[in-house]
Amino acid sequence: MVEPDMSNPQEMTHLFRDAWKVMSSRFPTSFYVDEGGLATCFADVPLFFLNLSIYDGEIPSAAEFERILTRASERAKRSQHGWLYGVSSELTAPGWESVAEAHGFATAMVLTGMVAPELTPATRPLPAVEFRAADSDQTYADIANLNAAAYGVPAELFECMANGLLWQSDSYACVAYVDGIPVSAAAAFPVNGTIYIALVATSPEHRGKGYAEATFRKVVEQARKIMGPGKLTLHATEAGGRLYQEIGFEHIGKFTLLVAGGAH
Repeated sequence: MVEPDMSNPQEMTHLFRDAWKVMSSRFPTSFYVDEGGLATCFADVPLFFLNLSIYDGEIPSAAEFERILTRASERAKRSQHGWLYGVSSELTAPGWESVAEAHGFATAMVLTGMVAPELTPATRPLPAVEFRAADSDQTYADIANLNAAAYGVPAELFECMANGLLWQSDSYACVAYVDGIPVSAAAAFPVNGTIYIALVATSPEHRGKGYAEATFRKVVEQARKIMGPGKLTLHATEAGGRLYQEIGFEHIGKFTLLVAGGAH
């Protein structure tokens, strides 16, 4: 598969869409609809983060954005769970914020698309940790709980991830432990010819100690053995963006995730 052109906003929207398609499709309740440029990638689970709609082209006006958001809302009625709509800053006309607010949506988070050909060498000694691949009920639960804590989301919403559904043979995830305590986690999925890093999380009380970088580097090392060559891609929260820049990633676009009222 040809790697996406990282300078093309539409290709980057495709990367975003397909990353969520890969993750959500691993749940037996999932459904995917892609018609008229609007893609709906729903795991159809309580964790709204895994239920996403996104439009993959240019939206030239606020009125057109309203039509698309209405379509997405109608399609989401198939599910009883909360969901997200992803807005590409580069492809959506000004004025979308007021439209979203009028339809009962609020900003859940802003993600920055980032890419790196390879990781730069570590500039500091990384802490000694015990890595365990995601292959047991314990590691599944630890990945879910670490992400719940990192995003400030109730742990029960992440229970749908506390199993092996996400971790198939084409992907890799691991947890870092210190004295048996889970401190950090990360995962990698094959998306559009790239190694897509996701679900990077460090427990709040263990941040700033190098655990996230150590875990990130371990995941990339193991993912290369599974997925081979390819650029590294991800969508970073504000909290993670600085680390990723330090290890070789460049910004390639922004996405705002809107959440329907009452979903979080």
